[in-house]
Amino acid sequence: MLLQARATHLAPLAVAVVALITAASAVALVRHVRRTPEGFLPVVVVRNPVFVRLSLAAGALMGGFLAMGFLAPLLLTEDAGRSSFTVGVILLPAALAAAATAHVVGVLRANASAERILVGLGVIAVTGMLAAGFGAGVPALVVLGAAAATAGFAGAQVALLDRLAELVPAADRGIAIGVFNLVFVTGGAMGAALAGAVVDLASLAVATVACGLFAALSIPAARAAARAER
Repeated sequence: MLLQARATHLAPLAVAVVALITAASAVALVRHVRRTPEGFLPVVVVRNPVFVRLSLAAGALMGGFLAMGFLAPLLLTEDAGRSSFTVGVILLPAALAAAATAHVVGVLRANASAERILVGLGVIAVTGMLAAGFGAGVPALVVLGAAAATAGFAGAQVALLDRLAELVPAADRGIAIGVFNLVFVTGGAMGAALAGAVVDLASLAVATVACGLFAALSIPAARAAARAER
């Protein structure tokens, strides 16, 4: 909401209220978890460094995916005036990339850690998105960026499917998956909001680069998770 404040012409007072409520909620949540460590949000989940960092890495990749879902069609119609049907056909390889990546990651998972896979997916997603941003006028690069971001999103889900279950006690796995999904979706929302905010301030190309940098947060997060595991 704060990211979109300027684009939605949110009043300064409303922005201040939202910021204060967010800060107060964060403080209240920390206190609640300290008082009730085995409650709805178990401390064993939120204090697991590997779980938290992998969740953040996946959230950043989800942000890149949703941002490109917003930006890629606009980049392809910005100058050429292509129809929505034409844009859909041009972006079809990006959709196929998700299925292919899911299969490849499933095979790699037998011999590689989820952390290493997430680092690789982050590099792929960021490289593609930056190429799309700096080469915004080249349709092939835009498709590459969309495909790379989609691959990161799809691959992260497969890589973490069984990994997250290993990190917490069996009794807490249900809530752990819920927390992961919340972080995952929130990361996606932030990526899309960042895209909209930067487009309003600058251009589609700049917004694509900014969202690529947002997705890049997945790389240090996954690397940190790997170090914490050791």
